[in-house]
Amino acid sequence: VLCRFQYGPVASIILNKFDPLLNQYQELMAHLGNASTENAPADLQRRVALVEGQITWLVYLVGTVVGGHSWSSTHMGEGEETIDASLSRRALQLSQIVDYRLNTSNGVGRSSSRVEIALLYYFQNFRRVYMFMWDQVRAF
Repeated sequence: VLCRFQYGPVASIILNKFDPLLNQYQELMAHLGNASTENAPADLQRRVALVEGQITWLVYLVGTVVGGHSWSSTHMGEGEETIDASLSRRALQLSQIVDYRLNTSNGVGRSSSRVEIALLYYFQNFRRVYMFMWDQVRAF
C-alpha cells in the first residue's frame, strides 16, 4: 500500500536516502572501533544516535515495501524483484555491519536495539514474501 502505484520512484527515494546513511554509519562504526557507543565522546554518541534513528526508519520502510507484495498473488510487476533486490541489498549490508561490529568487539559494540528490531522486521517480511513464493514454485 505504501508504494503500490509508484513502486520504482518510491524505491528510488529510499535508496537515495539509504546509501549515504549507510556510508555514514559505517564510518561512525569505524571511529568507534571496538568501544561501546556509551564510552564514546558526546558528539560522536549524538551522531551515532541520529544516524541509527534515520537508518532504523529506512529499514522499516524497506521491510514494508518488500513485504507489501500480496502473499497470495504470484504476480509481480516487471522489475519489482530487481527493486526488491536493491532494497534488500542495503538491509543486508547494514546487517553485515551490525554483525561485524558485534563480533569484533566481543559483544561490547552493540548497535541500537531499534536497529536490530528493524532488521528483524525486514527479515520477517522478506521471508514471508519470498520464502512463500519459493514454496509455491517448488510445489509445481
